[in-house]
Amino acid sequence: MRNSSPGTIGRRAAPEPATDRPHRRARRAHFRRRRRQQRLARCRRDLADPAQHTVPIGAIGMRWGYPRSSDFTRAFRAATGTTPSEYRAAGRAGR
Repeated sequence: MRNSSPGTIGRRAAPEPATDRPHRRARRAHFRRRRRQQRLARCRRDLADPAQHTVPIGAIGMRWGYPRSSDFTRAFRAATGTTPSEYRAAGRAGR
């Protein structure tokens, strides 16, 4: 009779650690990229919202997971090509 304990089954079914590592790394990178895109989309929405024009830009960044204004500004500029304050001002001018 074969040993059918959960640990034995798991070891037999598990991929080799060295071959699975690139796949896990790719999944983590995809997750981080997707999470960053979602956070920045929420920031853009809040910056464009007229009801939130008095909320400080740093507070919007902090609300969506950027602990420092400089981190938020850097990530926002890299994604959009403009700073959060320029983005907010352009939204106001467009109205």
